[in-house]
Amino acid sequence: MLTLKNIYKKLFLDKNGRFVVAQFPNVPIIIWLTTVILNRFIQAQPANTVLSIIGTAALTVWALLEIYSGVNLFRKLLGSVVLLYVVYFIYKLVL
Repeated sequence: MLTLKNIYKKLFLDKNGRFVVAQFPNVPIIIWLTTVILNRFIQAQPANTVLSIIGTAALTVWALLEIYSGVNLFRKLLGSVVLLYVVYFIYKLVL
């Protein structure tokens, strides 16, 4: 039976019953965040473009890792939303 308690457990609890929404950043998120910060200070081309490509690739890798290895449904959904955002961003960039 689908109850609010069961939805909560599936969404936010890991296999050990711990509440998990955020975790210590992994390598792809650290790379993405670094490129975002560097892009604020480096305005010269082509460095700005290269940083954007690296950051987008790192964010894509993070999203795919969350979709396939997320510890709960919330993390998997978050990865899916971020991946959709990246695809939309690239689509708008190309057009």
